[in-house]
Amino acid sequence: MTDEEAMKDYKEGVVAFFVVLIIVGASILFITFTGMSESPQNGTQFEVVDKYKQCDVVRYTDPSQRYRYFLHCPKAP
Repeated sequence: MTDEEAMKDYKEGVVAFFVVLIIVGASILFITFTGMSESPQNGTQFEVVDKYKQCDVVRYTDPSQRYRYFLHCPKAP
């Protein structure tokens, strides 16, 4: 194999690597953006899941489908 042939093979390998890298990156971005829905699957973002003393334990589902919990306590008279 001559130096010219080796250089040609090297260039083709580099181009192929970057093409595969671009395809994989584009696929990951596509899956990331289409996999995140605007609302939770069951249609409600807030749900009372328990009680603590006089407060409701509320579960909030954010757009990335993660649960967040907080207490909702009525104001004392």
